[in-house]
Amino acid sequence: MTFSIFESIALDKHRDYLLSLAGRALPDRYRGRLDASDIVQKTLLNAYAAKSTYHGQTEGQQVAWLRQILLNTVAQATRNLRAHKRNTLLRGATKFHLVLWPSS
Repeated sequence: MTFSIFESIALDKHRDYLLSLAGRALPDRYRGRLDASDIVQKTLLNAYAAKSTYHGQTEGQQVAWLRQILLNTVAQATRNLRAHKRNTLLRGATKFHLVLWPSS
């Protein structure tokens, strides 16, 4: 299935619902680093990219499909933040190690 321009506009008409859902789905500790509108934009891009996997027939099915994509997008974004923090800490630990124990 391919989305026409009209179907793409139909996806966009759910933006307000998705924005509300993203605001509730974002964990409190990430609210300062993740923006709900960015999550919604990424969700709509992911939906457009995955259009061939959509087999729904009703608007309710489309909303449920978008909701699942949004929840997956939030989960991926929070995983990326945790990984970035972990990598930053590891790089810092390596630098700290080099300062305390320089090679001879």
